[in-house]
Amino acid sequence: MQHAIDYTPYEGIEVTGWPVMTVKGGRVVMRDWTVQAEPGSGSYLPIAPYDLIRPTGALPDGFDASQFA
Repeated sequence: MQHAIDYTPYEGIEVTGWPVMTVKGGRVVMRDWTVQAEPGSGSYLPIAPYDLIRPTGALPDGFDASQFA
């Protein structure tokens, strides 16, 4: 049985930038928006949603995207 880890060392840290590479098991699987991995090399790990990702209806700093629709 596999378990997902619900932790990131970056939680609460404000950063600038965007990921340009993903590494899995020491191998590059995505670089510059291009998949490098072989089909079937990944695995799906089903996990139940946790409370922190459930919508709360709160808008960050009062931002409302509907004004741009």
